[in-house]
Amino acid sequence: MKTILDVGCGSKPWGNINLDLFQGASIHHRFEYNPKDIERFVNSDGSRLPFRDKSIDVIVSRHCLEHIPEPLKAVKDWERVAKKAVVIMVPNNPTLEEYKEHLYSWSVVSFKHFLEQVFPMVHVSANSPLEDINKNRLFRRLLRIRLYKKPMQRFVSRWLGLQITAICYCSGHRGEVPATVHMDYFEVIQETASTLQADPVELSL
Repeated sequence: MKTILDVGCGSKPWGNINLDLFQGASIHHRFEYNPKDIERFVNSDGSRLPFRDKSIDVIVSRHCLEHIPEPLKAVKDWERVAKKAVVIMVPNNPTLEEYKEHLYSWSVVSFKHFLEQVFPMVHVSANSPLEDINKNRLFRRLLRIRLYKKPMQRFVSRWLGLQITAICYCSGHRGEVPATVHMDYFEVIQETASTLQADPVELSL
């Protein structure tokens, strides 16, 4: 049995353990639903995980890292807790004017360099958050084009709402998650989250 931790789960948690801030916990994040309705919920900001070293198989974070004041510190802690891999999704190079609530922004290249400070192997790609578009073969081939070479390609990438997805392999782990999985991360993570049961996880509190 494996464990998936969703950091910054929001209203649609993917993990069998889910973490986020809720109403009353932060002036920046407020949610309408009751965290007690989520099985195995942890109230935390994601910068310091209350889990023991290498106690979680896979960590998933969707559009959370750009809100954390010290993202490098947070990612280092995620690497500490994850046994196999960390999957991180962030907006595709937005400007601070476009997303004023975001503290940080990255391009595909800068995000890869950022993550390589922590992880020994990183695969980064530009993906669409819309599952039906992501399944289109032609669109997936177009994603392989370098989006930052031409202004029009850059405009189209933002207009389609593309996001950056990174699969980061933890130290000592190789190959169980194929390098090509970054093109199909929705199917992989959703299927895994829905079929695997959670191992008992000890909190370090």
